[in-house]
Amino acid sequence: MRIKPCIVLAFMVLATLESWAQEDSKYALVIGNATYGESIGRLGNPINDANDMKAVLSDLGFKVILLTDSDRRAMMDGVELFANLVRTSPGAVSFIFYAGHGIQYQGENFLIPVSADIKGPKDLSYAAVNAQWVMDTIGECDGSLNIFVLDACRNYPGNWSRGSERGLAVMSINCPQSIVMYATGTNKEASDNPGGRNGLFTSELLKNLSLRDLDIDQVFKRTMAGVGNASNGEQIPYMYTNFTGTALLGEKDIVSTDVQQEPPLSEGEYVTMAKELAVQRQFSLAAENFKKAIHLDVWYSWEYFPYYGMALLADACGASEIDPDFNGFWPNFNYHSELDVSDKKKVMEAIEYFTDNIVGRNDFYKGLANMALGAYSSAITFFTEDMKTCIVSSGSRGFSQSHCLRGLCYKAINILDEAIYDYSVAINFSPDSYFAYKIRGEAYTEKGQIDLAIADLTQAIQLKPDYAQAYFSRGVANFKRYMASADNGANALNDFTTAISIDPECDEAYYARGIQHSSYSDGYDLAVADIQKAIQLNPENGKYKDALHNLESRKK
Repeated sequence: MRIKPCIVLAFMVLATLESWAQEDSKYALVIGNATYGESIGRLGNPINDANDMKAVLSDLGFKVILLTDSDRRAMMDGVELFANLVRTSPGAVSFIFYAGHGIQYQGENFLIPVSADIKGPKDLSYAAVNAQWVMDTIGECDGSLNIFVLDACRNYPGNWSRGSERGLAVMSINCPQSIVMYATGTNKEASDNPGGRNGLFTSELLKNLSLRDLDIDQVFKRTMAGVGNASNGEQIPYMYTNFTGTALLGEKDIVSTDVQQEPPLSEGEYVTMAKELAVQRQFSLAAENFKKAIHLDVWYSWEYFPYYGMALLADACGASEIDPDFNGFWPNFNYHSELDVSDKKKVMEAIEYFTDNIVGRNDFYKGLANMALGAYSSAITFFTEDMKTCIVSSGSRGFSQSHCLRGLCYKAINILDEAIYDYSVAINFSPDSYFAYKIRGEAYTEKGQIDLAIADLTQAIQLKPDYAQAYFSRGVANFKRYMASADNGANALNDFTTAISIDPECDEAYYARGIQHSSYSDGYDLAVADIQKAIQLNPENGKYKDALHNLESRKK
């Protein structure tokens, strides 16, 4: 008779509960799923990831339950038994690590057992394991620190999943003193590191966990920096936490609720982390890390001086796009939003910082700050002054920058011909500037010159094939052509859909696609779904809510 894995697991864990409870209260549940069926395919690293994680955590004094290639019943029994174990030791430290397939659907994350037969979203609730349930189950156990690590942001191969969001969604932390770590940012996919023993994220995490004198916060921050460097910024781990203390995992008394001075990172690590945080649109934290780098080593960090002020501006203005075309960190702000008192204070702080610390191109940065305040005439004056000297100090790229931004100011006050002139000069000096092509295309769209708009936006996409904003803007131009009865609208729908596939958080693309669906006689349900998604992503946008209300009123 073959004994089921979940029964074996129960006997194994129950046999150790009594003896473990008498020892140090550090427990880990490590799960690695790799041998999926033919419809999904085998993953190369999770078994190694799980075995190596068990070895490192055991060396740190954790009692480890290891599950590999588990079905749903074994995974859920493992979580329940682990929770019972932690529950017998109030104040314990719990560490859960999962490597394998995971998927999000409608904002919920699901861990995929190896035996799962998932033909569509309706199967997830009974064929997969809800990650929020796992975290909440452990969170009820009165631990002093709960760590939840998911290396599960891989590309799930099921055909039905192509319409779902990529990677994992943010989960709710419903229990105190918890840390959640993903292998990459929300709605992103992690590398399997083909040919390597471990996944990229897990290999960096293992390395840093082995440094016994590091606080857990430093372990994760160094892991973030290491993965970012190894992937050239393509993969950026994501951490969120409500843990207020410190924890050295290799020590006997590992958790302290007293906030202590953490060992500093190097200036290079702070800069790397700041850039990664900026890509994740966490501008306040990015500013803090740029500032730490500058304080550690002024000479190393001088080239990043402007970035601190830029991060302050982005934090104040809600940057919608990070444009690497301008040296890696140039936000494209939403200049039409009204700043509140707190945000205006950040902009004024940035202006003061630029005045006191930036020797070269002071006018440029002041122009940018005035632009953020909506003082477009002043910004135009500063950018014009910068153009007189930047061709010498910064070369053609700097000259192109000033023309692009002055053009945006002209566009904001509806002087489109001057804006297009500035964008054209920028393109002349920097013909590879996909950003300049994009914003000129948008200006042509506003003027109703749709053919010129589509040509520019197509060029921007050719220069940067993963440019979600350019696809969205070309979709707007194609939608105007469709509304003029010049085509059937397929091009616009394709552009909006591509923008969403590249950037699943692009609320504008969901809204625009929803509006287009609403123009079709059979498009009501699709329109409502898209506009509801736009509202979910940006609940402060009244235009989206008005559109949904109008749709529902028409249906009645």
